[in-house]
Amino acid sequence: MSGWLYIFRENGNDRMVKVGRRKGDEKEIRERFRRAMNCTIRGLSVVALWRLPNDEHIHAESKSHQQLREFAFAPGARGREWFCISPDDAIRVCESVIGSPPSHVASDLPFDSMSLRDYDFFRQKKSKGLLRIWIHEEQRGDELPSAVKISCNGWWPENWKHKTYSPWPLSPYGCWTPTHKPVDFEATQKLNTQTRELHSQIAHRFGDPERHNKVIGWTYAPSDVIQTEIEEAGYEAVPLLKNQPPQGFEYSM
Repeated sequence: MSGWLYIFRENGNDRMVKVGRRKGDEKEIRERFRRAMNCTIRGLSVVALWRLPNDEHIHAESKSHQQLREFAFAPGARGREWFCISPDDAIRVCESVIGSPPSHVASDLPFDSMSLRDYDFFRQKKSKGLLRIWIHEEQRGDELPSAVKISCNGWWPENWKHKTYSPWPLSPYGCWTPTHKPVDFEATQKLNTQTRELHSQIAHRFGDPERHNKVIGWTYAPSDVIQTEIEEAGYEAVPLLKNQPPQGFEYSM
């Protein structure tokens, strides 16, 4: 199947790019960008795209990463697609691998971001377990201020390591679960709807209004202030144990 090699950049950062791939048509690469916009609180911009036949996008990504490995931001980590290099230099490296200039640049395709409404709809897939609200703190190593990520999830592996494509590591600040414990699957789903709604309300309350249609669940608000809002809504903290998922109620089918 044909696909794309893409270069995105973190807004406000002249030396942080994301080089990755996506199979499919123009609709698919647009969707990839919309979801990637949530990688950081600053959002992303499109730098360049290559439309490639068959499975060439897979090989192009692998070879480009090899050429860029000395600029890798976090080798072997979840942010392995991120590189500390200028957008222009990243284009030159990818051009040398592919053998041609980009088929699209930023001005060619009117990419849009995922709105909060779209995001809420996207999150409506049913979970067998009880959803929880998490706070993770961004661990930046540059001069830009660190942000806080508010997420809504129920699966320990993803949340414990916070399965994100952010270039910056995130450390867990806390996890909260509804005080009332459901007894069956139907009751779990009702509580999960309540948790999603609370997550959306918090995202609106603490997020930057100018960013609501660009990035979801990010804020510069202090973690303890957000914690107070969560606990006042009837949620209790679940203890975090080193290298283990939090201990607490988990309903499964």
